[in-house]
Amino acid sequence: MISHERQFIFVHVPKTAGTAVSEALGEPRDRKHSTLEMIIQDGLGRNPLKKLFRRKILDYFKFAFVRNPWDRAVSLYMEKKQTGWLNDGVEFSDFVQYVYSNPKMISEDPNLRFHCRPCYHWLTIKDDFEIDFVGRFEQLQADFDVICDSVNLQKSRLPILRKRDRGHYSTFYNERTRKIVADYNRVDIDHFSYRFEQC
Repeated sequence: MISHERQFIFVHVPKTAGTAVSEALGEPRDRKHSTLEMIIQDGLGRNPLKKLFRRKILDYFKFAFVRNPWDRAVSLYMEKKQTGWLNDGVEFSDFVQYVYSNPKMISEDPNLRFHCRPCYHWLTIKDDFEIDFVGRFEQLQADFDVICDSVNLQKSRLPILRKRDRGHYSTFYNERTRKIVADYNRVDIDHFSYRFEQC
């Protein structure tokens, strides 16, 4: 999402409350998930002064939210069960083994292609991390308030959308599945200092 009026770029990383943030920002919801680089390219459109305009857009306030990768994997599993992509008999351990151990499966399935990629993937331009502010799902409202201050928006309560009563994410894991998700999301764990927490 790009706002030329307010001069900000919001990168909606899947499974990080991006729909609620978009709604609270009062901007039209982006129906597709786009990386920071894709948003900038779309924002340039057919502008004949692309190089000059690109420099201007890169000065916009760029922000996104990230989420603990183990929690994010459970959220994805619950969503896929609720939407019928997974049948009720599929256990979380089977889902993790099938999806996160098989990058080819992810790349070939449009349903998973966007939702499984590590958060870091969405936030780079030519492999350089280019986000001005990274909010955390774990402190969503507090970090959204910081964003409101940064883009001169009145603070508001974020709507609670798609909340599922499932308990703490750690209860879904065993040692094997914990390691599979960690290996797949190593860049997020390292870059955003996430760790596996017990309930």
